[in-house]
Amino acid sequence: MLPALSSISNSPLKIVFIVLGVAAIVLWWLLKRGARKTWASTSSWNSYIGGQGTLLFGFLLLGGVLAWISSYGGPHSGEVTLGKLIAYHVDPSKEVLIEELDSQNYNRITVLTQTAEPQDGAATITIYGQSTGLSRHEIGRIETVAGAWSRWEQQNSSKRLAVTIATGAGARPATRVDVFVFLSSK
Repeated sequence: MLPALSSISNSPLKIVFIVLGVAAIVLWWLLKRGARKTWASTSSWNSYIGGQGTLLFGFLLLGGVLAWISSYGGPHSGEVTLGKLIAYHVDPSKEVLIEELDSQNYNRITVLTQTAEPQDGAATITIYGQSTGLSRHEIGRIETVAGAWSRWEQQNSSKRLAVTIATGAGARPATRVDVFVFLSSK
């Protein structure tokens, strides 16, 4: 085996090179065969195979090889991240919600939030972290409004998290807030 090809012995490129080589041999054979004089009844087919047919076959083969390469080397499907999703649908105008979560087995925190009602309502979501032996401290704050999702994301360094959902400063207090907390292992 050639030294240049030995490094790709177990890769899909080897298959591509083999297919291209076989296609080149077949094309050469068809062109050489089409140049010979034949019977009158097959002369039109030989003319087609020797010219336009060979060209068509070559482009179809090239298109097939390129399609295979692009599907093999194209974008891969997304990865699935394992974790824990906690959903809150609360009315912060009635009271402040405080929820404590165990986050010591997770590496990343993502919070998505939206004020659902009223149209001009606002709410504040505050995320507190607590490490071993230390008091609780604020690690993130989101001011959310109606009609748009807000996102907050951070690496986790806390053993426990506390999420508070309260009415926000601004227009009108929110009467319904959707909050999704995703704790992921990656």
